[in-house]
Amino acid sequence: GPMANSSVELRVSEAYPRDVGRKIVRIDRQTAARLGVEVGDFVKVSKGDRSVVAVVWPLRPDDEGRGIIRMDGYLRAALGVTVGDTVTVEKAE
Repeated sequence: GPMANSSVELRVSEAYPRDVGRKIVRIDRQTAARLGVEVGDFVKVSKGDRSVVAVVWPLRPDDEGRGIIRMDGYLRAALGVTVGDTVTVEKAE
């Protein structure tokens, strides 16, 4: 769709404990729809000149609409970001 190439800025948050090491990120449904991705699709997460590709999973309902992306310490280290930093998320080509 016309929105498919858009990118979204999200605030980095801790991964849920069971997600650590699985190369997944969690975003809310509204954000996924904006990006044109579904659960199991790949997104590119970028900060400056660094980027990682990870699989999309949904956030828990109480995390919806908070403007966050949950990712583990491995992904944060690869991007050079810490919790609270902002990253750019887009559909991976």
